[in-house]
Amino acid sequence: MSGRAPALAHLRKVLRNGVFAVLPKPFDVGHLSRTVRRALRRPAVLVVDDHEDQARSTAEALRAIGLRVESISDGAGALRAIEDRPIDICIVDLVMPGMSGAEVVERLRRSRSDITAIVVSDYVVPELMQRAAANGAFACLCKPVAADELAQVVAEARGRADMR
Repeated sequence: MSGRAPALAHLRKVLRNGVFAVLPKPFDVGHLSRTVRRALRRPAVLVVDDHEDQARSTAEALRAIGLRVESISDGAGALRAIEDRPIDICIVDLVMPGMSGAEVVERLRRSRSDITAIVVSDYVVPELMQRAAANGAFACLCKPVAADELAQVVAEARGRADMR
């Protein structure tokens, strides 16, 4: 068994027990302090997917792990939701009608640079992936994504967010 397998098993366990972020080493006290202050605000993860059942099931799976999660089924609705809700992570489907995930990421960057985007997709669409990456998407994951893997990426994104 590789050293990575026990580490992943441990990470899954701590995520289920309410870990907010995974901090990369080395980190400074200021970074730790900013992360703790953000955790105390109890921000939520927003799942955006035009397939409502998929958005709901992803949100439910992440809630079962212990994350605060909301779901919405379109990009425009997501942009409205972030205006008045304490969202710090946006998991967005890359290919959606009306407004692509890449466009959502681009608009997030302009209006709320404190929100970290994670892109997910059933399809490999290089131009949309490149556009999302160019606008600061933390990760681009291929569906289906296991809830514990997604929670791990959320924890890593939260750990790096306060390094800016």
